[in-house]
Amino acid sequence: MELINIINAVTSISHCNIKLKARDSNTVFCRWVYYKVAKKHTRSTLKAIGQEVNRGHDTVLYGLRNIDQVLKDERYRLLYNDTLVSMGIEPEDFGIPQALNVNTTAMSAILINILEYIKDLDDDTLTNLLENRIKPFVKIHKHNTKTN
Repeated sequence: MELINIINAVTSISHCNIKLKARDSNTVFCRWVYYKVAKKHTRSTLKAIGQEVNRGHDTVLYGLRNIDQVLKDERYRLLYNDTLVSMGIEPEDFGIPQALNVNTTAMSAILINILEYIKDLDDDTLTNLLENRIKPFVKIHKHNTKTN
C-alpha cells in the first residue's frame, strides 16, 4: 500500500487537503487519520509518513499518540473506517454507537429521517452511501451482536 493512495483516500472522503499547511482542527484530525492508517497498514517510517504531508516525524508521533481521543468523534471514526474500506481493508470495530441503543419507536423515526434524506440522491451517490457507510456499519453491528 502506497502512502499517496492513503492521502488520496483521506482527501477524497473528507474533502480536506491534508498536504496544506493548514492548522485548523479538522485538517489536523484528518491528517491524524492518515497517520494511523499509514502506520498500521504500511511499513513506512514516521519520517516518510510525515514527509508526504510536509510534516516531521515528531508531528506524526504526536498525532498517533492523540488519534484515539479524536476517534471518539463519530465523524472521524467514519472517516477512518471509510478510508480503510476504500482501500479494501476491513473496517475497525469501535463498538456499537450509543445511538443504536434506542427503542423501536425511536428507531422508526430515525429510519424515516434517513429515507427523507436519501430519496433525492442519484444512483451513484446512493450506491456509494450503501457500499461505504451502511454495509460496513451493519457488518460491525452484526459482529458485535454475535459477540455480546
